[in-house]
Amino acid sequence: MDPIQIDRSSWPLVVFTVPEFLSPDSIDLHFDNLKSEVFPRGRYASVMDCRLTQADQFDARLRSYAATRYEEHKAIFADLLISETYVLPSPFQRGVMTAIRWLAPAPWPTKNFARFGEAVVWSKDQIEQERASNAPSATV
Repeated sequence: MDPIQIDRSSWPLVVFTVPEFLSPDSIDLHFDNLKSEVFPRGRYASVMDCRLTQADQFDARLRSYAATRYEEHKAIFADLLISETYVLPSPFQRGVMTAIRWLAPAPWPTKNFARFGEAVVWSKDQIEQERASNAPSATV
């Protein structure tokens, strides 16, 4: 089982590199790592790099399991996520993720990208927008 790698070196930008194959155990480990490594640090922008993932291996059973785990943490995500991007190489994968977000909209900005660099640039822009909106205003 390869875990989902977490790169916090550009905090609050966090890059999650999803391995070729996922299992219920790797999904559980991911949520454990979120609770210990990411959530305690506060608000962050997520880049889910799924370029290695074999989409055909992400069957209905595994999608349902991942959705259940996600649902358990939905309130935490709503409090902490600045934005969320998915890097998905195929138009089909991006279309599926777009459809999922239409059916289950997120309260934070989300976007799908074919290229990793574009996802990072967009996420950094979301971070800057949040910083600007939280900056104290000058009063005269």
